[in-house]
Amino acid sequence: MLNKIILENFRNFLVSKTNVKEISAPYYLRWISSCYTFCNLECPKTIPDQQKQEFLKEFARKHEDWQVKQAEEALRLFEYFNASGFSRLNLSP
Repeated sequence: MLNKIILENFRNFLVSKTNVKEISAPYYLRWISSCYTFCNLECPKTIPDQQKQEFLKEFARKHEDWQVKQAEEALRLFEYFNASGFSRLNLSP
């Protein structure tokens, strides 16, 4: 389960520190949440690469190619967000 504060901080990170448009941010949050649910992990634990690939493979069965690429990007940015310590900061706009 994802912590709402971490998700909100990630949303703020996406909009302020990356090229992700505010209108797209909710989808990035949805893909992260879906992956953690699929992998049955608690946030902000690191998702092992094998589990990410399994998630993306399953995700691709029901989503368009551009959505799979967006989900991959969301996972990459979330990993950076966690590793860089942004998840522990208050990134309110």
